[in-house]
Amino acid sequence: MQVSQLDFQILSWKKNLNEIKKIRTVVFLQEQHIPKELEWDEYDKSALHFGLFDKSCLVAYARSIENNVYWIGRMAVQKEYRNISIGSRLLQLVIAFLQDINFQKDIFVSAQVQAIHFYEKNNFSVRGKTYLDAGIVHTDMILRR
Repeated sequence: MQVSQLDFQILSWKKNLNEIKKIRTVVFLQEQHIPKELEWDEYDKSALHFGLFDKSCLVAYARSIENNVYWIGRMAVQKEYRNISIGSRLLQLVIAFLQDINFQKDIFVSAQVQAIHFYEKNNFSVRGKTYLDAGIVHTDMILRR
């Protein structure tokens, strides 16, 4: 796939709600069969939201929640943009943004076990045991410094 220059943006839950809901609905509700009541949560309104746009289309998304540490989650990449490093590009931009805010805070992800290798390639290490979240096995991972 030929991708034009991707545009990294900090998103607004209010302003970009339709785009955010569209990508998360496709990836999490339709592809991964996450129940709707588990996908949309109390963190959405206060989280930081990030996106990569190809022209005017949101092709990759992540959010971050802060509570003594940063948690990056809800990583979603449109199917036709997968396996060409778009997810890694977004993750690295989100990490850089969060470290600019506060370099001292640890950065974690709650990774689906099938995505552990992806996060390891992006400098994360497994930290803890596996657990079920929305019926999918996850493990916590921390960004190596």
